[in-house]
Amino acid sequence: MSTLSSGVGAPVVVVDFTKFTGEQTVSELLCSLVEDRSLLRVDPVADLSVTTAWLSLQELARAYADLLCELEEPPALLVGYCSAASLALAIAEELAAAGRTVPVQLIAPGFPDRLLVHEELTEIRQSIGAPSMAENLGLDGDSDVAMDQIRAVLQRDLIAAAVANGLSTVEAEILTEELGARYGAWLAYVLSAADAPPPFVPSDVRVVTSNDVWSAPEEGWPASAHLHIGDELRPQFLDSERIAQAVSDQLGELL
Repeated sequence: MSTLSSGVGAPVVVVDFTKFTGEQTVSELLCSLVEDRSLLRVDPVADLSVTTAWLSLQELARAYADLLCELEEPPALLVGYCSAASLALAIAEELAAAGRTVPVQLIAPGFPDRLLVHEELTEIRQSIGAPSMAENLGLDGDSDVAMDQIRAVLQRDLIAAAVANGLSTVEAEILTEELGARYGAWLAYVLSAADAPPPFVPSDVRVVTSNDVWSAPEEGWPASAHLHIGDELRPQFLDSERIAQAVSDQLGELL
């Protein structure tokens, strides 16, 4: 967990992923909107990139909730972005079980399934020039077994790509280690979210979302949820002034 900005009072905690691109992140958006409180970030992909151990979404949520319980003041708000929505909801549930109920805001939420894991792995393999494969890429087993197979596929493809560009196998293994860990961590998180039980969604959850097909949990939003549904597509979502205003309006209700 990292500190993005400092302030007084109970902090806002955002569950988000660091991007390699120059695209705006939800953390940057919140930094511009939350000016008087500390803003903390939970980045499960960064944390998973330093381990190959399989961690379920529930185990991740419990570990982060334990960290948040050590704060001087419980969070004023939990914010989950995109695929991190599942983890934000699970952390909120763990905190509630510990006697610390925290409101939740979800921004462009997504709820992965194994098809998305397959699509993400296929896209990563295409980006490094790996040949197409008819096999299921290791997604037919239990979570930990599937992840071991996914890591093996990634390692093989990354090393092959590096060797094809003139490196020795030893050099390729060394130079692709960090990238493989990052790719593996992302897929490990998405797989943990895909294999998690349906999330518990608080009745007063705030949601700023679009009409993407995967933007709501299978059981739908509670009838009392506070929803803002925009027309913005996911790639342009965080750059929209209307979305920023909707997020700001909900923050005003919560903080």
